[in-house]
This record gives sequence, structure tokens and C-alpha cells, in this order.
Amino acid sequence: MKPDVGLAAGILTFLFLLPLGLAVISLGERQRGMVALYRQVFFVAMVLRFAASLAIYAFGFVDVLGDEDASAWQGAAAIHANWVQHELALTDLPGVWVTALRHPMSIIGYQYMIATLFFVTGTVSRLMAAVVNNFFGAMTVVLAARVGASLFSPWAGARVGWCACLMPSLIVWSAQTVKEPVVIFLEATALYACTRLRGSGAGLRHVLACGAAIVLLVGFRFYAAYVTGAAIFLTLALPHVRSGRTRLGSALAVSALVIPALILTGALAAHEATLQVYDLSRLQDARDWTARHTGSGVPLAYDLGTPSGMALSIAVGSAHLFLAPFPWELGRLGLRTLLTLPELVVWWWLAFFAVLPGLRIALRARFAEVQPLLYFILGMGIVYGLTFSNVGLVFRQRAQLLPWLLVFAAVGLEQRAVSSLARRRARIPHVPAPAGPRMVVRGARA
Repeated sequence: MKPDVGLAAGILTFLFLLPLGLAVISLGERQRGMVALYRQVFFVAMVLRFAASLAIYAFGFVDVLGDEDASAWQGAAAIHANWVQHELALTDLPGVWVTALRHPMSIIGYQYMIATLFFVTGTVSRLMAAVVNNFFGAMTVVLAARVGASLFSPWAGARVGWCACLMPSLIVWSAQTVKEPVVIFLEATALYACTRLRGSGAGLRHVLACGAAIVLLVGFRFYAAYVTGAAIFLTLALPHVRSGRTRLGSALAVSALVIPALILTGALAAHEATLQVYDLSRLQDARDWTARHTGSGVPLAYDLGTPSGMALSIAVGSAHLFLAPFPWELGRLGLRTLLTLPELVVWWWLAFFAVLPGLRIALRARFAEVQPLLYFILGMGIVYGLTFSNVGLVFRQRAQLLPWLLVFAAVGLEQRAVSSLARRRARIPHVPAPAGPRMVVRGARA
């Protein structure tokens, strides 16, 4: 066992966050019968992710996975040391956090979050940081299950919860000291709150949750904040296809929280300046460099400066985002990619036999309700399609979409279960009732 991961601090953090999560799950839940399920999936998800963190950091499996993202953990430790050296107080941290919102490097938000954890606890522990990610990953499972249950059925919600709980890639990302679990949790919080606002109108806690999640996302992955915010605004502002009803009041309420916060912190101006200098030519240069200089790179000969090149880039990148790695790519991608093969087999089956049928059903029957999920998946698909250059990276990016793709998978699985039950009933031969004496009541046969 490696001695430098902070095992004791990690275990204590786990023992604190596990009951905390179980306690807060029931808050605001209208389907009281689902609370027991949500607690079960949270408990199992938390335990599995903590066990994975132990395997990765305490027992050395990190040497197999690779530790390219150690800069996040090391940066957090350096920031914490700087705060201690300058004798910062807790009251100084909100002002310091503003720096994260307008910093051009999105990783700084995660580093500030972990540095804050170290500052508050007075302990620097990598395993403790990983356990915080365990918590966010497990809470994302609950949020995805809630979305599935509220939009479709408790059956679908249960399947979403267990699939997200047990999906190996979601376990592995939530077990490491990377920013993905926090990013996915913030996206899930915003989209879950949006589905509630879409269904019932403006509710203060859902407006606050939605706005706060978008603002915090800016510090972790600013383009994800833009895509999430656009998906939410379109969902709430556009009229319902059948009734013509909108939730414009909710859209304006969320905007009234997000836009002033980004202006006052300077985040909006900072990231607008970044986007202005990051044009398509620079995007293509970055994409080509990554494709040439990484082990799982995929060079694309499409010119982003032309409409056809952009369209083909989005199509090929989106196909990889949804299904990669493809069978013909497995031989050259190395051990880490081969470790994903069991999940890949399951995912391909789910994609074609559950996700696509479930998406078709949702579009026909619940289009208004699933709009935030659709807009989010479409927006992130375009972004990652344009920037696609690496199979390993796109496998990581898919984790942002998996909770919502699993919602559609649950719908498809439910339809398959209903169809299977109908076929079994149809095969049961009809047995006529035995003949007996006929009764006559007031001249009518019974």
C-alpha cells in the first residue's frame, strides 16, 4: 500500500460524506416511494467509487491507468500552500474564488475547490480529494435517476439509477482526482432543476440551483456552462409544441441570477475575450497537434474553414463520441483502452437496442419534457465533434453525456419489457369457460 495518499483522511471523509448524502437525498423529493431506491443506489455508488479510489491510489492501480492528470491534485496542493503562507482566512476565500471564474484555464476551478477542502480541514490528502469526487459521482447517479422517474416512470428511474451506478467508466472517473465528476454533477444539477421548472413553473430553490450550477460551471469548464445555459434557456423560453405554453418567467429568473453574477465577477468579459482569439484556425491547429502527438490520436483531413469540412468533422467526431472506440481501432490503442472492452460491448448493445429506440419514443411522446436533455446532448455533441482528435479523450467526454443517454436507454428497455410481456400473453392459449346452465333474468340471458 502506498503511504503518501492520506489513507486515514480519506476514510474519515468517506465516513462523513456517506451519511450526509443519505440524509439530504430525501429533501424536496415529491415521489416519496422512490427515496429508498435513491438511497440504495447512492450507497452502492459511493462504496464502489471509494473502493475504486483505494485500488487506484492506495494499491497502485494508478500506474496502469496513468496519472497524466496529477497536475490537478498537485496544483491544488500548491494553491493551498500559498494560501497558508499568506495567512488567508475563511472569509477571504469567496473573493479568491472569483479568480477561478474568470481564469482562462478551466482546471483552476477544480484546483481551487480541492485547495479549499485542504484549507478547511487543515489536511492535504489525495485520497480525501478522491472521496469528494466519489460523493459528486454518487449524487449524479441520484439526479439522473430522479430525472428518469419524473419524466417517464419509476421503473425507468430505477434502471437509470442502477445503470449509472454500475457503469465502469462513471465509476473510474468518479474515483480519480480529476474535475469530471464535479463538472457532470453541476450539469446534472442544472438539467434536473430545469426539468422541474419546465414541469411546474418557477420554484425558488430550482431557480437558485439552476443558476448557481451554471455560474460554478464557468470555473470548471466554461464552454459546458454556455451549452448548459443555452439548453436551459431554450427549454424554458420556447413554447410547448402542443399547448403553446412557455416557462419564460423561469427562464428570465435564471438569467437574472446568472448574467449579473458573470458580469460582476468579470467572468463573462474574460471568457468572451478568450473565445474571440480562439478561432477555427487555432481550433484546427490544436486538433491536428493532439491527433499527431498522442497515442490514441485520430488525424482528420477535414478543413474546418469550409462548410463541408466542418460538417464532416462534426459527423465523424460525434460518431466517435457516441460509440468509440470502434473494433478496428482496438489493436493500436494500448492496454488502457482494451480495459474498456467489457463496457464497450455492453454500451454498443444499449446504444442500438435501448438508447435509439428510447430516443424515438421520447421524441414522439415526451418531446417537451426531454428538451433540456436533447439540447444539452446536441450542444455538447457539436462541441466535441468539432474538437475530436483522440479516442481516449472522447471516451472521457462521453461520461458527460452518459447519465442522459442512460435515461433514453431506460425508456427503450421499458418498451422492450412491455413488448416482451405482451408477446408472452399473446402466446397463452385462450381457454373457454366451461358450459353451464344459463340464467335468465327478466327475459335477458346472462
